[in-house]
Amino acid sequence: MPGPTLLRAELEERGLSPLKLARILGIQCRTVREVLRGDQNARLRDIALVAGALGFSAGIVVESRTILDDIIDPKETKKPRRTKVKWR
Repeated sequence: MPGPTLLRAELEERGLSPLKLARILGIQCRTVREVLRGDQNARLRDIALVAGALGFSAGIVVESRTILDDIIDPKETKKPRRTKVKWR
């Protein structure tokens, strides 16, 4: 089970919402949601804070992200460019 999924399950089991956890930790709710989604832009400090509050190490989240990075080619996940239409 990937790290972010495990964190979301633990949060749900404890009956906490991302907003409640953010208030407890004194951080923005957006930051908690980024960690729970496994967002690539989440800072390691924030990952460690959220994971630690739920009783896990940041390693489970970071490790699962690097495994997924090896599987998924970032070039394939980019959105296609929109072509501009020239009106006459």
